[in-house]
Amino acid sequence: MSEEKMPWYIKIIVFSLVPISQILLYFVAGKYVNVGNEISTLQKSLNMTSSQLLTFEILSVLLFSLLSFGFMYLLIALLLKVFSKNPSYEPLFVALVLTVGVSNSAAIIVTLILHESVATVPAILQLILSMGLYYNFSNKDKIGTIIVGTVYLIFSVIPAFL
Repeated sequence: MSEEKMPWYIKIIVFSLVPISQILLYFVAGKYVNVGNEISTLQKSLNMTSSQLLTFEILSVLLFSLLSFGFMYLLIALLLKVFSKNPSYEPLFVALVLTVGVSNSAAIIVTLILHESVATVPAILQLILSMGLYYNFSNKDKIGTIIVGTVYLIFSVIPAFL
């Protein structure tokens, strides 16, 4: 049975969920995290206008979002290639995109309700979602699911509690 490949333009549309949700989370959480002094110091030291600072913030979040997603995807894909008998890269891509999008959306909702940024809830949600979605999309690849869960545990859940 051959796997149906997703067209490249659909992948781009689906992937847009990652940076969009990350930018929204950054600005929503920024209202409740006390970083105003640091940002105004940065603005003054770089002699930026408000619109230049906003552009700088958006580009920084976009770059961070792309690099962190790329790192997680490539690391997990490499581990799957080494340890899994039947690695599934497209299901991994979709699972990671949905994991990031849903967990960022949940973090936005939690932040708006509690009026404070909480890192533990989205981190635990990322662990659960990434494992569940990859398991479901990869036709129940148990070894791959354990790899995905281990990577998310190390890079998402543990740092949220430190």
